[in-house]
Amino acid sequence: MKTQRRPNWTVFLLLLLAAVVFIHKTGQRLPELMAAHFDASGAASGYMMRSSYLTFMSAIAAGVPLFIALLQSLAIRQATSLRIPNRDYWLAEERREDTQAYLNLQGMRFGLLLAAFLCYVHWLVVQGNAAQPPRLSNAMFIPALVFFLLVTGLWAGSFYFHFRRP
Repeated sequence: MKTQRRPNWTVFLLLLLAAVVFIHKTGQRLPELMAAHFDASGAASGYMMRSSYLTFMSAIAAGVPLFIALLQSLAIRQATSLRIPNRDYWLAEERREDTQAYLNLQGMRFGLLLAAFLCYVHWLVVQGNAAQPPRLSNAMFIPALVFFLLVTGLWAGSFYFHFRRP
């Protein structure tokens, strides 16, 4: 059996840090009182201070992916019986470590996908605040959301294909 690539926490954390740096650097273009919420038509419907928004967005863009990856990693280590297809085969002693590595890596991949999507949404907020009156571009948001959901579905489907019995 092919040995799985091991998850690299250092790279994962550096990429999350890059997301926070991106948010803070691009967020400097925001006005002090900025539109932070937009309705379905893209019109601004809620405002907040730039510093509060940047703190909140950084915490969400880095904190949620980190929480997902850590929670999955801890659950995998603590679980006596993971609920995966062909569980007896994949959790056999000779494959258990590779299975855990795959699941940890997948948790990090999803976390990075989410962080990238949130950085894109932040960039749209920055762009939306440059307009007068502030307006979020649905033409840019909707396709990105559909793409994110599609990739999330493919990510979830990859588990089925990975855990088929050889």
